[in-house]
Amino acid sequence: MGRIAWVLVGLVVSAAALAFVLTSRAPAPSADGLCFVQNDQVRCLFDGAERALTSGPRAHFPAGVLDGRLLVMESQGEGDDHVERLLLVAFDGGVTELHGEARRARTPAVGSGYVVMESSRAGFSDLWRVYLDGGAEQLTNDGEAGSFEPQLLADGGVIHTSSRDGDPELYELGGRRLTVNAAEDLAPRVSPRGDVIVFVSSRGGSDRLYVLGGGGGEPKLLHAEGLEAGPKPSGAPREDIEKDAVFTPDGREVVFAARSGGGRLRIWAVEIATGKARALTDGAETCDQPAVSGERLAFVCGETPQLFVMRLDGGKATKVAGGWLPVWVR
Repeated sequence: MGRIAWVLVGLVVSAAALAFVLTSRAPAPSADGLCFVQNDQVRCLFDGAERALTSGPRAHFPAGVLDGRLLVMESQGEGDDHVERLLLVAFDGGVTELHGEARRARTPAVGSGYVVMESSRAGFSDLWRVYLDGGAEQLTNDGEAGSFEPQLLADGGVIHTSSRDGDPELYELGGRRLTVNAAEDLAPRVSPRGDVIVFVSSRGGSDRLYVLGGGGGEPKLLHAEGLEAGPKPSGAPREDIEKDAVFTPDGREVVFAARSGGGRLRIWAVEIATGKARALTDGAETCDQPAVSGERLAFVCGETPQLFVMRLDGGKATKVAGGWLPVWVR
């Protein structure tokens, strides 16, 4: 498959044409808010007041912030009928289609006036750079192996996951391979300064977080010491896992969800320089999906997902809404 150039039209369309309905026209927020998913639709909290941002019939999921607007991934159908789109939703009610219908249109990494995202627009899942002004360019052409999970470096470079050499590994745009291992290397996250990459690898037998310098090198475990299991639920033992990594704004710590020793998923923070870990939840119930803004942490707990907020330095967590997939917005 050859490279295909295409242009997206950043067209503000009506709710009926998009099968997408904005249910509020409140002014844009002047301070941080928190958006999340409830019943497959996006809701947001501003100044303690909760309001709906989207409604059906399609499912909608928050995916970041670009140009002061919320990136929303829209999903409909199953199997061969499944399609996705990427939308920009203004908090005052406007909707812009950033990427039209495709089997995959997801995981946008936000740059200055553009996103780099997964798109199957040209057939397979490749990386595309999509601009606010309507232009777009295809960045990878990996065929069935695909390219996934883009992240931006401080210099504008892109790292991503691909199976082009057999198993999922990390690559820098342009072809340089950052990891070489028979196990799967997935879910890269880049520090605010772009000098550290954290990713998930099963090279040690279970999914653990590893640290890699922005220029490559040999990965090392984020923390060498085992994590405290906490209360252990009854039933079959569960495998250890670490996931959902996010950096603190100063880049010194990584916040993530982990299950160890047969306990439940808990929220942890690890100092990158020392590997020192501190627990932010007690393991009384399953918690994951951390999201950080300044000194605040949002996360999800419980069988029926509930959204909590607390200070990053610890303290009491406050339940703020029912929902999941938190995204801070400003």
